[in-house]
Amino acid sequence: IGGGMKLNCGFPRKDFPYHYIVNDEIQANPVILGGNIFVSSGFSFSPGKKDFFIYLGFNIGPCLYSLGYFPNQGYLITNPHIGFSAAIQLGGYFKGLDFNIEINYDTINKFYPEIAVGYQIKLKGKEKTKDE
Repeated sequence: IGGGMKLNCGFPRKDFPYHYIVNDEIQANPVILGGNIFVSSGFSFSPGKKDFFIYLGFNIGPCLYSLGYFPNQGYLITNPHIGFSAAIQLGGYFKGLDFNIEINYDTINKFYPEIAVGYQIKLKGKEKTKDE
């Protein structure tokens, strides 16, 4: 069991269905700004090597999205929309390198895929002995 946080930025297609006007000027397509915090749970197994394992996980939590406009004279961010998010992920870990693919769902964007690559940084701390 664990947790996490993600920040997202999306760029709509050129045929975005709406036009927005700020200071009597038509603006370019908005940027979708968002993120979520989540609780994570899952299973992992190591087929023999200590530094290698495969995992299947599930994330659940709230999400928050806004539209952002960045004209030449400043910026405008709409009121946020709060929703629910969940994801199923399948990944692997090898010597600190983490790779996973996810199928995400949230009440704002519906279903969408995600590919992530990361690296684990180990923080040194006091190691426990058998007597502790």
